[in-house]
Amino acid sequence: MEKQEIKQEKMSADVLIIGGGDGGVAKELTQYDSIEKIDVVEPDEMLVEVCREHFPELACGLDDPRVNVYYQDGLRFLRNKTEASSSNI
Repeated sequence: MEKQEIKQEKMSADVLIIGGGDGGVAKELTQYDSIEKIDVVEPDEMLVEVCREHFPELACGLDDPRVNVYYQDGLRFLRNKTEASSSNI
């Protein structure tokens, strides 16, 4: 991942990471207090387990209380979120 400066005043309160099972992106984003919720969608639960075991310095990003990990296909997750949002209007 190319590290870029994130301007905190433009940071959304909710962030979606698709395919972030190693926890590295989540770890970087947890540094920003303005982020209230981070959803990580990773289809491979075994990848997360392996990263927790072998790369704990990255995977610790998944342990933040603001982080929710969903084990499913990213496109399916987005479609379900979109349908749920549409039905609540």
